[in-house]
Amino acid sequence: MLTILFNNFRNGYRKSSREQPASSPEEFERKVENESLRTDPAGSNPEAMLSALGMEGEVETALASLPGEFRDAILLVDVEELSYQEVSEVLNVPIGTIKSRVSRGRALLRDTLANFAKERGIIRS
Repeated sequence: MLTILFNNFRNGYRKSSREQPASSPEEFERKVENESLRTDPAGSNPEAMLSALGMEGEVETALASLPGEFRDAILLVDVEELSYQEVSEVLNVPIGTIKSRVSRGRALLRDTLANFAKERGIIRS
């Protein structure tokens, strides 16, 4: 979910940066000033975006609803940012099993959060 939010932010940022160049130094200064006022430092932080949308409780609930083996794998890979190999060693299971658990856990999270995201207008129906 964080990756999706980050990619949406990045795409929007790229789209907004394709503006026409300023024709005069005064216009340039106005654009720079407006952009700096408009820029939200928390907007580049996916966690802050989740918090602003009021989703952190929903994400926590969705994570808690996952079966233990999926939740552990997702938390270690996505939150703690460990490699699959490191998670494999920590949980003492084959690396292929970790990859499968992460993939299936993400799919379960996606399904769990899809209706909530549609209701909030985060994703289109």
